[in-house]
Amino acid sequence: MGFYNAGCVTLDHKIPKPQNLEKMNEIAEKLAKDFNMVRVDLYNINGKIYFGELTFTPFGGYFKFTPPEWNLKLGKMLKLPTDKQN
Repeated sequence: MGFYNAGCVTLDHKIPKPQNLEKMNEIAEKLAKDFNMVRVDLYNINGKIYFGELTFTPFGGYFKFTPPEWNLKLGKMLKLPTDKQN
């Protein structure tokens, strides 16, 4: 399994960018704006964008990272809201 950023760059190599990548990123940002962490699945088939799903707990929370230090690296990227009432 690979990890990709919004520009479709993997940890160790580049893959071809899909058609309409900018529009796909725009749609994904709008769909994800109200969530702290969500994966937005969009597909570009013959130039048309299709929605797949929103995923809040990838792999049901049971994925084992390889190498394991990526668990911490990705976890540090998640900024959860703080409780301002206490």
